[in-house]
Amino acid sequence: MLKSAALTNLSQQLNGDNPPRSEMRLYVTITKMSCHTEHDFGNFMKYGQTVDHSIIERINDLVQEGITSVHEVKTCLRYYVQDVLFNGKEKPDLDCRAFYPTSKDIRNHIQESLRQGRCSNLDQENVAMLVSALEREEPTSKVLFRPYCYTSEAKTTIPEADDDQINVEETLAKQCDRTLLFCYQSRFMAELLKQYGNNVTCLDATNKTTDYSLPLFFLVVKTPTNYMVAGVFVVQYETSACISEALSVFKSWDPEYLPKYFMVDFRQAEISAISEVFPQSEVMLCNFHREQAWERWVKKKENDVPPDQKDALLGLFRKIANSSRRKEFDEAYKCLKNSVFWRNDKVASYFETQWMPAAKMWVQYHRMKFGVVVTTNNGTETQNRILKEHYLRWSHGRRSLSSLITVVMKKFLPERQSVFIQQNVERSAMYRKYHEYVPKYLHNRPPKVIRHIMARINTALDYEPEDVAVFTEPGVFFCEVKQSRLATHGKLPYTTVYLPGFSST
Repeated sequence: MLKSAALTNLSQQLNGDNPPRSEMRLYVTITKMSCHTEHDFGNFMKYGQTVDHSIIERINDLVQEGITSVHEVKTCLRYYVQDVLFNGKEKPDLDCRAFYPTSKDIRNHIQESLRQGRCSNLDQENVAMLVSALEREEPTSKVLFRPYCYTSEAKTTIPEADDDQINVEETLAKQCDRTLLFCYQSRFMAELLKQYGNNVTCLDATNKTTDYSLPLFFLVVKTPTNYMVAGVFVVQYETSACISEALSVFKSWDPEYLPKYFMVDFRQAEISAISEVFPQSEVMLCNFHREQAWERWVKKKENDVPPDQKDALLGLFRKIANSSRRKEFDEAYKCLKNSVFWRNDKVASYFETQWMPAAKMWVQYHRMKFGVVVTTNNGTETQNRILKEHYLRWSHGRRSLSSLITVVMKKFLPERQSVFIQQNVERSAMYRKYHEYVPKYLHNRPPKVIRHIMARINTALDYEPEDVAVFTEPGVFFCEVKQSRLATHGKLPYTTVYLPGFSST
């Protein structure tokens, strides 16, 4: 009776003009963990976790720096967790998915970062307007801009295979009807490339120049005074196909541009692109980046090289790199294989699989045979550093592609051109009078060349014709060393002289 009356009263109030306030409550009863003796909740909690926000942010930072290899990102994350996030603290287990994500997790976040970092439609319109204005203002300059366009049936996920070697950028590039491409070359830059680029051209990419993951490439040539940018291009993805397309643009602008050598970092995408567009060109690896790669590798804890033996291992690597003859190369390589380091499978695998197949690109005796004078991309690195530290560093607002192009074309390149002209004027005999002891044939030469030759004129007087031996290649000679501060190192009986334009007859 009471229950029925209460329900009737409640129904009347709910249907009345002033219904009572109500709220919904859910009650869940969970048994204690100790009751689940046959269920492995520990592993479920580890593998069922989502990736921690700090790890996602770190992946985004690495992508901005141009690191998109799953294997490299995974290695960087491992050290980030151990040495930064949990430095001096209890570290999570290696199977904790929140801080040690799977390869599939990492690939998905790399892909998402690349997609979010693509150039916006609005910014592409701004770039198109800049290009149109440039074509009117600089009719002698060459510029190409092509906005990206994704296919309507583009896949939203990358392959499911749990493989660290899957190239995320190549996968995303295939989802495009066309990828973004920007190429620029002023008339002055074209003249530099024509005059100095057909011997050695340096190719290098710099990242983190915009808020997007768009690599900026410089074609750099070595002039008598300094290194100069002779071409600029931006691609959407740092893949062989995208880079080769950009290089083909510069080749079409100057069909006579056929460099004998390209100096690059050890990046397979760049090497493959050059081999495709310029099959007749020899590709050489930059000494500076080769040393940098070796030093970074031996410092990694996972490679099991004792800290007090790193210099010794690097010394064996360098002995191979600095070999001036085939016999020296074979002996240096044998010395490495007979060393205690070769018992470390990681050292043997690293050198055998990564560096030995490319020995022709970085061993000195190959360069002596080809007569290559430029051995490093340091000049290119200098251009990148100047751009970032003196121009982009002080730009305000979002670092869009349009703002990058404006800074490069309106400030960076014109000011570098002014510096080049000033340096050439200052070394002219019309600018200042040379000292009487400087021979006339050295007038109007680069200061470094003048100092080098002047310092060796007296030494050259000590040589006799029989001290000079002709090498197999035209213009290359061996000169017997009379005295050397390096003589204590053992066998250094000859030095090599490369004289372009001189034959052995």
